[in-house]
Amino acid sequence: MRTVARVFFALCLLCGFGLGSYGVLRESFADIANPADVGVIGEARFDVNQLASLKWWENSLVGTGVALELLPTDRDHSAEDRRWNAACAIGGVLLLGIYILREAFRAADRA
Repeated sequence: MRTVARVFFALCLLCGFGLGSYGVLRESFADIANPADVGVIGEARFDVNQLASLKWWENSLVGTGVALELLPTDRDHSAEDRRWNAACAIGGVLLLGIYILREAFRAADRA
């Protein structure tokens, strides 16, 4: 029974980290690939012409995201894609939470 519990919690840790990272990475690549119409940095405002083109390093990151299939080839996420990213990230955090609670209870038992 202890072996099953250890495997369960190890899977919670690995799957939680994997899902959380996957959801956040996909959303990050989508944010880089989709420049905003108007950006605000401090008090300065920049128009579309200043933000329309990606920098060379942003473009290479987006290309990497497309190659790893973290982004669709048209470089645009739909609302369904964004919900999937959020679900992966939230599910990952919940699985990591289960593992963290287990470790907290184990530490309290030892004290």
